[in-house]
Amino acid sequence: MQIYLKFYMKIKFGEELFISLKKMSKFRNILVHQYEQIDAEIIVTILKKYPGDFDRFKEAILEYLKTLQK
Repeated sequence: MQIYLKFYMKIKFGEELFISLKKMSKFRNILVHQYEQIDAEIIVTILKKYPGDFDRFKEAILEYLKTLQK
């Protein structure tokens, strides 16, 4: 099971971020398994289009961890 799915089920960080992370996971699989077919311009475009997704995921995890400390 993908890590983003485990966190989504546990901390409910929002459907929009979940969908974005799911797409990133699929893209990662393409990068790893079909890297010879990847266009560098596509990678740059994706990274520019969704720069905040990693930060939003990090913040969701940090917020969840704060709830565990209470």
